Amino acid sequence: DGTPRRIPFWASIQWGLIGAAVYVALTLLLLARLIVGIVFSRRLARSARPIREQRVAQRLASRTYASGLTTVPRVAESELISVPVTVGAFRSTILLPAGWGEWDDAKLDAVIAHETSHVVRGDALTQRLSLLHRAIFWFSPLSWWLDRHLADLAELASDEAALSCGTDRNEYAKTLLGFFEALQAAPGRVWWQGVSMAKAGQAEERVERILAWEEAR
Repeated sequence: DGTPRRIPFWASIQWGLIGAAVYVALTLLLLARLIVGIVFSRRLARSARPIREQRVAQRLASRTYASGLTTVPRVAESELISVPVTVGAFRSTILLPAGWGEWDDAKLDAVIAHETSHVVRGDALTQRLSLLHRAIFWFSPLSWWLDRHLADLAELASDEAALSCGTDRNEYAKTLLGFFEALQAAPGRVWWQGVSMAKAGQAEERVERILAWEEAR
């Protein structure tokens, strides 16, 4: 039979080329989100008003000295955020919500200790590298798990840093719950890259861990 054999349509598709195109497209999308987040975080830090009040400066200087940092991080306030956040991978800025002036000394102590701990460990840089790794290896579930796990570990370490300073764990849990409520009530959020003191989906686990915390651990 001299009739030419018909090749199935699916067999003629260049699956390797399509797979490569999908990989490149999704990688570029995730990289673009990362870059936009970095740009927005820099704009957020630049637009924030520096805080020069004595009670903040003294606490920040004390925590900086105790943590072994050589320079005191910049601290500023912004109306665009509802919870404290540390931004900047190399030159960190601690940003406080505009209503921080109403906090009592215990709450301010806890927040400064928590955010300074992020600066000491370079958590903003770790987050950025983790997101870069996820953008390149997005096809692997491990890259997504690793990004979430590193974020959880950063908050665990900073919570312990705040509690180790003598913060009452019950009051600290209430403070954290207040930030989670403020985050939920916010009409929208700024798209930035930074280490936030409260993120969606962490409330129950973190509060339970704080209430069960013992300094001996």
